[in-house]
Amino acid sequence: MKKISSLLLVLLASITVLAQDKEVTPSRNIHVVNDLGRGLEMESSIHYWDEGPLSLNMFSVRKDKYPMILNLEYGIHWDIERFKIGNTTISAPTTRTLMNPFSSWIHPDYKNDNTLLYLQTCFDYVELCRRRAQWDLKKGSSFDLRSVTGFHLDVADSFLAEMKEATSQGQDEEEVKNYSEAIRQELEKTPEARFDDLVIDPKGFGLGMHVGIGSEIYTGILPQYVTPMTGLLFGFDLVYNRFNIFMEGLLGWGGRLKRDIVLDGYQWDAGEKMKGGNMELSVGYSVYNTQWWRLTPFAGIGVGFIDYPINYVNPDKDSDEISGFRYQAGINADFKIHRLIEYTDWGTTYGVTETMLRARIYAAHNNFAYPAPAWSINFGLCINVLGVILKH
Repeated sequence: MKKISSLLLVLLASITVLAQDKEVTPSRNIHVVNDLGRGLEMESSIHYWDEGPLSLNMFSVRKDKYPMILNLEYGIHWDIERFKIGNTTISAPTTRTLMNPFSSWIHPDYKNDNTLLYLQTCFDYVELCRRRAQWDLKKGSSFDLRSVTGFHLDVADSFLAEMKEATSQGQDEEEVKNYSEAIRQELEKTPEARFDDLVIDPKGFGLGMHVGIGSEIYTGILPQYVTPMTGLLFGFDLVYNRFNIFMEGLLGWGGRLKRDIVLDGYQWDAGEKMKGGNMELSVGYSVYNTQWWRLTPFAGIGVGFIDYPINYVNPDKDSDEISGFRYQAGINADFKIHRLIEYTDWGTTYGVTETMLRARIYAAHNNFAYPAPAWSINFGLCINVLGVILKH
């Protein structure tokens, strides 16, 4: 039930929401290397890791905290950003490592290049943890964004506390160099997690709906008596990976009787209008599914019907109707007008919503009463919106 509710939320959001504001929030209070201070003051003064290395003039000078000789206040900002690649809009969490110069300081007796290398090494390790968090977010996690970034900040706290002891607050030059080189190598092996290749072939459960116009053209003997009908095409899609279940109906009108015909014991007169349609259940498999196209052959069963609006035999009835079992096979061709890949923040993963233009063609056999049994060629053109919860 929870998955179905999630799918409905994704589908509803895709139809009603075209843009949303960014959310910019610190993932948690800023961490410090030494005394675990709290708060992010003077946020406009923060320095991001990707803006360049640290310098000594970023740190204030303090003597009152001795025997602590330095302090780096660090953290991770996250932001839900939207960017577009072709027909795909990606709404995904991006993160940045930061330090707060307003609350970071060095004792004046230790304001030197070795201390700066130590602080830069601490900052580099926080960046390494941020990249690991970003990879977790891209792959999909059972935890929400705040929990993921919080976990990796806890890892940074623990490691930097150990490094502080091992390097005597950064004053053991040899140890600082060893840590610096090791962390630099880890950074090189941990590239930035990009979202532009997040998903091409979405896999998971999906729910969709479509509406458009359809037409049914009969073959055989029946076209000698009736003209084709065109009408409202509507239905639903249930998807799991590449397997599809289509539930669809056609309500057609505009047909006319070309000549008199006796059907099911009743006289149907030439020139009268008629209606008809079908209800179908089909199973398909998407043999081709890319960023732009999806092709899905299908086959199924259903019921077809034709209504004659005047009933002279039984005036209480609105119409005479012939109906019969039908079976059909064909193909759906979906052109993907727009795709939205969106981080759900439900502690789940990503949702994909695809808005598609669907062309549908198939052949069906209608088991109507004699002389009406006939094959028909069916066409459809509709808009389809499909929401999928990704499976990783």
